[in-house]
Amino acid sequence: MKKLIVAALMETVLLNKAYSADFATTPVAESGGRPVPAWAGFYGGLFAGYGVLDSATRFDCIGPTGRRGAAGCPIIQTRKGADGAFIAGGEVGYNRLFGAHLLIGGAADYQFTRLWDYGSREGTFPAVGGGAFRFSTAHAGQRLDDLATLRGKVGLAAGRTLAYATGGLAVGNVRIDTTQSFLSNRDFDARRGEVRLGYVVGGGLEYAFSAHLSAKIEGLYYDLGHRVIFDDTTRYRFGTRATTDGILTRVGLNYRFGAGLPVLPPAGPRAGSGIWDFEGGLRYFYSSGGPRYTLGSDRRPGQVNSRLTYQSTDAHAGESFVRVDHNPTGLFAKGFLGSGVVTSGRLYDEDFPPALSPYTKTLSRIK
Repeated sequence: MKKLIVAALMETVLLNKAYSADFATTPVAESGGRPVPAWAGFYGGLFAGYGVLDSATRFDCIGPTGRRGAAGCPIIQTRKGADGAFIAGGEVGYNRLFGAHLLIGGAADYQFTRLWDYGSREGTFPAVGGGAFRFSTAHAGQRLDDLATLRGKVGLAAGRTLAYATGGLAVGNVRIDTTQSFLSNRDFDARRGEVRLGYVVGGGLEYAFSAHLSAKIEGLYYDLGHRVIFDDTTRYRFGTRATTDGILTRVGLNYRFGAGLPVLPPAGPRAGSGIWDFEGGLRYFYSSGGPRYTLGSDRRPGQVNSRLTYQSTDAHAGESFVRVDHNPTGLFAKGFLGSGVVTSGRLYDEDFPPALSPYTKTLSRIK
């Protein structure tokens, strides 16, 4: 077995030992005399986290007369499932402070999601009006490859901390696949990929290390609605209705450009280490390879029964980390969150059954 793996690692440490005392030495103070972080103005940043695709697929059928659920249609239970995976992306936005605490702004972001949810029902399906479909299979699912949002934001700023609610439009690239196979040779296969428009709502907390740097944690719920796809090749049109929604949990770092509004403090020299130190970052991995697996006979040494060969297989992975240090005690906490996905490649399945068929070879694409 020969294996060739070429890997490249890109690591970007976004924040290293960002001290809580990084505020300006000559800030404009609140009424209580404390400095005000520069929450206002333009900002941009990166984030990573975990996304969930909650998928519900309902199998459907339309008879020759155009009636849904007509006599002769199979009755197949709705399939519910969920898939979770690593997500990562970037964000840009603008905030404006009204008074000392009220913040109103907007943000746009894009994230790579790669959320898939596929499943099947197998067995005997009863038919409308009597009878049954024996030894049948109904397979359906969907994938969400990326998601972008355009959101408004309303929040309350209290010193270094900002709590906010957010909501707006969500746009995602969704693909639906479905197959239904029956013993009577009535087969159905359809797929559709399209850009879907929906909504997103959520909220989060953000903490400013300085007039420019801040870290956030937020949760978002997105809903891209539902779609129905049908086959038009038979008298009975078999279809699937898929609902696309889910949750995104993200941690990130933002950099605020300029010095903010005139009433906010400009950046200044570091005043020294504080009680807390914070560190965070993102790592990205790319790998490609072509491994081979051979299955032989346990009775005849040297006999090859089958062989699996992967070619041009590409994979991507990411990891985020956060560390918090308490300087007076020396204690720290550190957490990691990451995931990966194989995005492309080819799989050759070769069989060498003795005395049956001389040779068979099947090619499957990985995507």
